[in-house]
Amino acid sequence: MKNQNLALALANSGFYEFKRQVAYKANWYGTIHTIVNTFYPSNKT
Repeated sequence: MKNQNLALALANSGFYEFKRQVAYKANWYGTIHTIVNTFYPSNKT
């Protein structure tokens, strides 16, 4: 990861906490938060 501060924050908190925070903030601001499957072929279509 290029951004050291972001990389350190993600490494310390773990991805579950990051996912939880993104969902919380999306709900707070009224935006759409979509969870995509790991094997979704997003760049192969």
